[in-house]
Amino acid sequence: MIGLRHFKLAGNTEIYGSFCCLPGYDPFVLYLDSPPSRISRRSLFSYGQWRVGDDGVTLHGGAEYLRFEDLGSPSVERLNGKIGASFRSTTGTTLRAAIFRGVKGAKYDKESLEPTQFVGFNQSFDDFNGTRWTRSALAVDQRFLGGIRAGLELSRRKLDIPGLGCDTQDNPDCLARWQERLHRAYLALPFGNRVVLSSEWRHENSRLVAGVADSLGGVLPYGLLTDLLPLRLWFKAGSGDMLLETWGVRQRATLRDSSGQDISGRTAFSITNLRYSLPFGDKRLLASFTVNNVFDRRFRFQNDDYNGDPKAPLFHPQRSGFFQLTYRY
Repeated sequence: MIGLRHFKLAGNTEIYGSFCCLPGYDPFVLYLDSPPSRISRRSLFSYGQWRVGDDGVTLHGGAEYLRFEDLGSPSVERLNGKIGASFRSTTGTTLRAAIFRGVKGAKYDKESLEPTQFVGFNQSFDDFNGTRWTRSALAVDQRFLGGIRAGLELSRRKLDIPGLGCDTQDNPDCLARWQERLHRAYLALPFGNRVVLSSEWRHENSRLVAGVADSLGGVLPYGLLTDLLPLRLWFKAGSGDMLLETWGVRQRATLRDSSGQDISGRTAFSITNLRYSLPFGDKRLLASFTVNNVFDRRFRFQNDDYNGDPKAPLFHPQRSGFFQLTYRY
């Protein structure tokens, strides 16, 4: 028996932006006859989940019609299909697989009601606006006795990035073909209810497949390999929670400078962060204090967040402290 378990349908988003000056004009002079530039996005999407019998198999499907227009980039209009499946066994094993497509809109699109994940895989990325992508992913998660959890996730994304492939006349949209591999493995070991030790491995390998590295202007690498190894220790400290984490980082980047010469760089370092959180009252109010880069390490790191979003860096270049109050309602 196949039954409909869940269904979503939502709507329309449109954003407008006006700019006073065209590139090359004096920014302190307002040209009233300059035509306004517009950024807009319209989308209609639908998601469904269908449970197959009583064996723990669920089929996932989705579709999104999208039209996106951005300043200085060709408009995008396409139908993004999404298909996947998941299986949950009685022994604590979960298998997930999916193939799905998307288009990166403006950062304001994060206010959309569209799910940020599909079959548990992320579908919200920090790419350049207008990037078309296709992701295929496979994952296995396992729960063991004693609350131990482990898992492995393998995925690949094919990207067409506008504005970085203006090397041939038969490429009017100036699309550069990139390939990105994202892999992740994790292990969590609880010791009672007061201590949890976890380890993780994140691997990201992105490279230019079709296009000219010179078009990146010696600013962005056309090959970037990153391995992240965070080790975390969480434990109860009085009425609050303490989190101590150490990140091991290894990275290799290759770019081409303005003279056409390839430049390669390697880096390896570790960063330690510390956070203490304390709830108040009925636990709706939470105060936390964080110290990033506890030992004030100096390092080199190429952030692959090329779009500048989010603004918070993954690693802080110097020792810094943050105090935060959070109220839940």
